[in-house]
Amino acid sequence: MNNKVIVLGKVKTTNPDGSNIGSTPPSGASTSAKQDTQTTLLQGIAGFTITGYDYIALTYVAAGNGAGEIETAIFKTGGAGGTTIATLTLTYNASNEVATVTKT
Repeated sequence: MNNKVIVLGKVKTTNPDGSNIGSTPPSGASTSAKQDTQTTLLQGIAGFTITGYDYIALTYVAAGNGAGEIETAIFKTGGAGGTTIATLTLTYNASNEVATVTKT
């Protein structure tokens, strides 16, 4: 939660440790440029382009690494009961970060 401090009639937003939330994002913060770069990298992975689908079914990791995160994304044409055109299977490391993505 951010604290509000009045300074010379202006509202100044600070972090709980007293540091300013200002114009310089903290190290590692998500930026538009960083997101664009990541999107471009992901789109450039050979063989991972999936087209022609009109339905995606998701399953989630029940327990262990990545619990609660997406485990599979099943791409179909023809709705929920249609034909599967691709499946992405994700695995996670002990820090709950994506470790691998496999397309079948």
